[in-house]
Amino acid sequence: MEAPLANVGDYSTRLKSMTGGDGLFSMSFSRYDIIPDKAYKELQLTN
Repeated sequence: MEAPLANVGDYSTRLKSMTGGDGLFSMSFSRYDIIPDKAYKELQLTN
């Protein structure tokens, strides 16, 4: 399964909460991708 890193930032904390600390997961770099226009514009507004 693929997901943008921005969407999984707190996944470890949520998984531990849901599984009582027993859940495991791993992440690995897959690829760079073009950022959607909406996200690009939001980044411009915050910088």
